[in-house]
Amino acid sequence: MEFDTFHIIIDTNEFYRLNFNFNHHSINTLQRYIEQGYINLYSHEIIEKEVYKNIGKKTEETKGTLKRNINNLALLKSLNMNYINQFLSKVITEDIEDIIKNKYKQFLSNNCHKKIPTDFAVPTEIIQDYFNVNPPFDVNKKNKKSEFPDAFILNSINKYAKQNNIIMHIISNDSGFTNYSNNYTYLTVYNKLEIFLNKFTTKLDQAKHDNIEKIVQDNIESLFDILKNDIENAGFNFSCINDEVEVDYSAITVDDLYEEHISISDFNDESADILLELNIILSAEIEYKDYSEAIYDKEDGVYFNVENRKGRLSKEFTVDMDMKIQYEPDYRLIAKNIGQSTTFDIEFETYDLNDGDK
Repeated sequence: MEFDTFHIIIDTNEFYRLNFNFNHHSINTLQRYIEQGYINLYSHEIIEKEVYKNIGKKTEETKGTLKRNINNLALLKSLNMNYINQFLSKVITEDIEDIIKNKYKQFLSNNCHKKIPTDFAVPTEIIQDYFNVNPPFDVNKKNKKSEFPDAFILNSINKYAKQNNIIMHIISNDSGFTNYSNNYTYLTVYNKLEIFLNKFTTKLDQAKHDNIEKIVQDNIESLFDILKNDIENAGFNFSCINDEVEVDYSAITVDDLYEEHISISDFNDESADILLELNIILSAEIEYKDYSEAIYDKEDGVYFNVENRKGRLSKEFTVDMDMKIQYEPDYRLIAKNIGQSTTFDIEFETYDLNDGDK
C-alpha cells in the first residue's frame, strides 16, 4: 500500500507538557515511525531557542522546589543511606540544564529532516496581521507584541509548506496556532502529540485501529474502576488561589469520570498505547491555616491568631492518563496496565469549600 509521508513540527509547549522527557513513550513511538520513513520531523530556529530557554527555566524551578523542601527529607537522610545523599547533591549541584539541552540537541540530530529558517517569513504580512489583529494576534491579549515570535514561526512554516506542496502537522496547544491554521490549507494543528499519532495510526491501519478502539469502549467501565483507584491513590498538590494558605487534604474520592477523547498512539499484534483524556469530578476533605486575621510578630518571627479551618471540596478537572492494553489476536482484552503514577495539581478558592468550618 502506498503511504504518503507525514510532515510534523513540534512547538515548545508540547515539549514542556512532556516535561522535556525525550524518552517518553510517545516520543519513542514518533522516532520509530521516523526511522521507518513514515514521518518527516521539522524544526524551527525560533522554536529551538524557546525550548532551550524553557529547559533552563524548568530546571531552575525544579532545583528551587527541591531546595525548599529538602528539610522534609531529613528522615531519609538520617538513615545514612549514601545513595540518597549523593542523589540529592547531584540534582542540586550538577548542571541538569545542560544534560537536558544535550538530549534535545541529540533528539533533533537523530530525527530532524530539516530546520525551517525564519527567512521564509514575509514581515509585511506579519505587520498587516498585527494591525488587523489576525491570528496569532489576539484582541483579548493586552500585550499583542508578545505574539510576534509565534507570528514569524507560523508565517515561515506556512510559506515553506506551500512552496513544497506539503501539509505541515503542527503539535501545539496554543490557540493562536489553531486559529492561524484555520485560515490556511497547508497547516493543521493538534494540541497533543498523541492526538497526531492517533490520526497517523488510523491511516497506517484503519481496521486494527478501529478494533482497538472498540476494545477500549467495550471495557471502559472496568478500566474506569482501575483508573478511579489509581487516581485516588495518586499524589495531590492542592493550592488556594485567593489566599496564601497551607493546605492539607484527606479522604480523596472520585465521584465521577468519563472520557473526553481516546487517542491510540501505537499498536502491534499484542498491545497498544493509549491516551485517555478524562473529565473527573473529585471530592476531598481540605484543612488549611487561615492567616487573614493573623498577627505577625516580627521580633519572634511567628504568627498569632491563626485559624485552623476545614471543609469539603468538590472539583471538576480534565487530566490525561497513559495506558497500555494487551489483548489476544481476536482483540479480546486480557490485561490492563495503567501508566506511571501522576501527581495532580488542583487549584481552588476558599469559597469553593462547603460542609465545613469556613
